[in-house]
Amino acid sequence: MQLMMFLGNDMIDSTPVKLDQLSLPGYLGRFKRMLKDKHADLIRESGTPPEFLVVDPSPAKKQTNQDQAKANSNCGNGIPPGNLSAIR
Repeated sequence: MQLMMFLGNDMIDSTPVKLDQLSLPGYLGRFKRMLKDKHADLIRESGTPPEFLVVDPSPAKKQTNQDQAKANSNCGNGIPPGNLSAIR
């Protein structure tokens, strides 16, 4: 897992975090303070408060045609997602 810091639409920095510790009080705050201190000048110049996002950077599992067909058949109405024009 990675904690990423953004200023506007720009990703400024990221740091690794442990998934099993995310629920501990203050765990992410420690990393957020470190990133804010490290980039204090940039934050001050931008005038924009930083935003933080925790992501899993591992590649997503590629969906096969069989997986897609199963997902479409499980949508409840038999109409593939994104094809709502067929509903009247």
